[in-house]
Amino acid sequence: PVRWITPEGAQELRQAFGERAVGYRGRAFLGIAVGEPRGPCLVSSVTPGSAADKAGLQAGDVITKYGDRDTPDFESLVRLIADNDVGDTVTIQILRDQHPFTKQLTFGEWE
Repeated sequence: PVRWITPEGAQELRQAFGERAVGYRGRAFLGIAVGEPRGPCLVSSVTPGSAADKAGLQAGDVITKYGDRDTPDFESLVRLIADNDVGDTVTIQILRDQHPFTKQLTFGEWE
C-alpha cells in the first residue's frame, strides 16, 4: 500500500538520511519522463492522457520555468510539483527547437 507523508516529513527524512535517500512526490501528476534528473529538464517521453499530454508537451521539449520559478533540472521541477494537488493549474515555459512557448496545464493524479 502507498503511504503518504507531508513535504515537511520528507524534509525531516532527508536531514536524517541524506538528500539522495529520500524522494517525495505529491499527489499531482504531470506525466513526463526525463533522461537525466540532474541535467536540463529535457522531456524524453510524455504519458498519453496526462496533464503534459493535454497541454501539448512533446519529447524534446525543455521545461525552463514553472510559474515564475526557474527549473534548471528535473529534481527542481519535481519539488515544485509536489506543492500542487490534483486539479491545480500552472503555467510552464518550454523551449521547443530553440523557440520559447508558454503552456498552461491542469494536474491529474497518480494511478
